[in-house]
Amino acid sequence: MSYLLKDTAFVFFFFLFLTLCPGDSPAVEPLVTTDPVKVSIRSVQPAIILDGEEAGGFGIDLWKAAADMIGLNYTFVINGNVSAALDSVRQEKADIAIGAISISKEREEVLDFSYPYFHTGLGIMVPAKSSFSLSTLLRSFFSPSHLRYFFYFTLFLVLTGHVIWLAERRSGNSFHKKYLPGIFEGVYWSIVTASTVGYGDYTPKSKTGRLLSIAIIIISLPLFGLLVGNISSDITMYKMQNTISGPEDLVSRRVGVLRGSTAEDYIQATNMRAAYSYTTINEAIQSLEAGGIDAVVHDRPILLYYQKNKAQDRVQVLDAVFDKQHYAWAMTQNSFLQESVNQALLTLEENGTIAQIYQHWFGGTP
Repeated sequence: MSYLLKDTAFVFFFFLFLTLCPGDSPAVEPLVTTDPVKVSIRSVQPAIILDGEEAGGFGIDLWKAAADMIGLNYTFVINGNVSAALDSVRQEKADIAIGAISISKEREEVLDFSYPYFHTGLGIMVPAKSSFSLSTLLRSFFSPSHLRYFFYFTLFLVLTGHVIWLAERRSGNSFHKKYLPGIFEGVYWSIVTASTVGYGDYTPKSKTGRLLSIAIIIISLPLFGLLVGNISSDITMYKMQNTISGPEDLVSRRVGVLRGSTAEDYIQATNMRAAYSYTTINEAIQSLEAGGIDAVVHDRPILLYYQKNKAQDRVQVLDAVFDKQHYAWAMTQNSFLQESVNQALLTLEENGTIAQIYQHWFGGTP
């Protein structure tokens, strides 16, 4: 009888244990949808790499892991840039936008965002080396504005050369009486006078010539100073071309940004006027390599990816990180996806999946 009671008690407590301590339940409950979820993407390497109809990259791998966990059926909707990708969600042409999308106050006003899965900031890409190029320097000298100034200054010297020769040609002193030799001497006198060299081999002797000389000197000195100042400014700017070390050095520089990006918002908010907007970040980097701009400002991980895999030794990404950003997925307001997506992202972070995907694409840890 005692054995029967013991066996009955064992069975009772065994079933009680199973009832109170069930097996592991799924971290995220499957989300049943009647139609495939429309996922808005655009090319933004390495977050999203498009090869025809195939999509890959850090963001795609992360989305697939989350979608598999939720049990979603989905299709990709390809857009040209980040603005178009977000607009497609805002206009309910897509359910969610993924990739390198930063959370901002303006975007939050019209969209909802997932749990932020990536923390980064803006970075600066500059040319790798500052090598001297005589042709580049000469091109800056002979720009249209400089050529116009050279023309007017030369015309001034020729006119003053004529004036001083006409005043002195009958004095029988320094200047030759014949036209061509006399004009040459007059222009020569104007040049050495404007440059303050003044060798003294040609000097006006008549009262008219001396009065004219005073007027010419008063006018020519500031003109010559302006010419020298322009040339000096070009040399200084050429030397400073690759001395950017942080965002404070971007003022008055030619800065390339991606159109519609948070980098463009930052440049506009800080009143950096010399900004150039590009449709793709690849176009901005190509312009940087060609010398069309001095720096590219964009999300630092993307710049690091381009430096490592695309531009190699031709560019460098500075250590400076500023305007901290948080990447998340954008959804329509009050989206049916938000709760499931957040649970999936938190689970992927806790079980180390996000760190593994980051290691694969960027190296190191997030």
